[in-house]
Amino acid sequence: SSDVCSSDLFWIKTTGELWSVGYNGQGQLGLGNTTHISSAVQVGSLTNWSKIFAGYAAVMAIKNDGTLWAWGRNTYGELGLNDTTNRSSPVQVGTDTDWVKISISQSHALGLKSNGQVYAWGYNFYGQLGLNDTTHRSSPTIVPGVKITSYRKDISTAAYQSYVIDRKSTRLNSSHIPLSRMPSSA
Repeated sequence: SSDVCSSDLFWIKTTGELWSVGYNGQGQLGLGNTTHISSAVQVGSLTNWSKIFAGYAAVMAIKNDGTLWAWGRNTYGELGLNDTTNRSSPVQVGTDTDWVKISISQSHALGLKSNGQVYAWGYNFYGQLGLNDTTHRSSPTIVPGVKITSYRKDISTAAYQSYVIDRKSTRLNSSHIPLSRMPSSA
């Protein structure tokens, strides 16, 4: 698994080690500091990382046990840690062990659990969390009426948008339904 932000690079080796390199102004490299790094460095010494997701200056990762971890910029609670404090090293998000995917933008995130339930948190000025309001959330909040199923296949975020991606056929076309406009019965 690997992901790249505008000035950072993250990857997980086949051994489960997490590595990072690049700009580190918000602690997004996960090294316990805000020093920029020009040569790859392992994040901690753990070897049980499974997936990595990078946003603007915030990073989230899932370990082999399904736990969710976050670090970096947290201006609007986009790390999901129930506060707005930046972190320069990985911190576990809650205690759940069934996370399978994260999509993180510059200020908010969507999370997907193994049961298909979608969660949202972070900046919500435009209603992009799909929670029928514009209140920011600093911890994962269930998006009511939205589950990933055989029809709905994926989640995605952009700067101020969140999407559930429908796949209506085996062809490459797909439709993106903004969460803030998703019908409650969808």
